[in-house]
Amino acid sequence: MPDERGPISDRERRIVHLIIADHSDEQIAADLFVAVRTMQRQLRRLMDRVGAPNRCALGAIAAHHGWLAPEALGGPASAQDRAPTAPLAA
Repeated sequence: MPDERGPISDRERRIVHLIIADHSDEQIAADLFVAVRTMQRQLRRLMDRVGAPNRCALGAIAAHHGWLAPEALGGPASAQDRAPTAPLAA
């Protein structure tokens, strides 16, 4: 039987990322191009599936399972993978 807590879909990962970034339900829904109620249903379904009683717990579960790792969010896996930046002027 697969683990109920993971993996999560890219859409679910995006919702968690936006919640962690302190976006409002309206902002998250706009980012996903869905109605607020649709986003809230998707969030509730995810929280029920992973056993999170609230959004804070969802963030903790996501961090524990590595769902918020940069590579999981489509970003660079480490500082070495990032493009070099110019030094700041003094």
